[in-house]
Amino acid sequence: GTITGIVTDATNNPISDAYVTAAREDEPAPNSDLPARYLRGAWHDPEVLTALDGSFRLTGLPRGHFAIRASRKGGTDTIVEHVNLGDHPHLILRPSCVLAGVVTPSSAATSIDDITITANNRAREVSRDERLFHTGGRFALRDLPAGTYRLSVDGDPRSAITVSVAEGERREDLRLVAQPRYTIRGRLVSAEGKPLASWRVEAPRLESSETSDRGTIVVETSEVAVTTADG
Repeated sequence: GTITGIVTDATNNPISDAYVTAAREDEPAPNSDLPARYLRGAWHDPEVLTALDGSFRLTGLPRGHFAIRASRKGGTDTIVEHVNLGDHPHLILRPSCVLAGVVTPSSAATSIDDITITANNRAREVSRDERLFHTGGRFALRDLPAGTYRLSVDGDPRSAITVSVAEGERREDLRLVAQPRYTIRGRLVSAEGKPLASWRVEAPRLESSETSDRGTIVVETSEVAVTTADG
């Protein structure tokens, strides 16, 4: 079957660079009471790009009820639910947000000439990385959907701040501090004191622990090294 529709902004102007896709509503997610559209990979491929007048046409859909999603790459998205084959839904992309500010070095004179700032909104599964190369630490993350974001420098939880933004809001007063980095050195030896070469050594660290409507999300990363001939 086919579903045709239109995508506009909040003032009813057509949006010609939105991608539209669909997910069946009447198929529950495996081992879950949630509809399938809440899982990654549930949306039908390929996505369809809107025309100059904001219109779209989804074809080859099976029988059923659908959620239709429209999004801009790296920007906002919107979902209209309970759509039937043959319907003509109108999807409205809400105004996007801006998170901007500056990263400053810590008192330990950390370099900010080449750093990466990350913004995560886990509730909406939105993530953005921006490399700041000789910008004096200044950054601007544009076209973000409204919500609560966790910002960090080079993935360091010590630098993280949490910011909430509403539709169309611009937060340009943000300040993050790049923290100093350290090195752990050592040797790996056997019980007899002989060096162990080509062993993998990990130093895990907790990135974040956040609570959402789906439970507690714990994120960990590891720094990894491989031992040399002398352990």
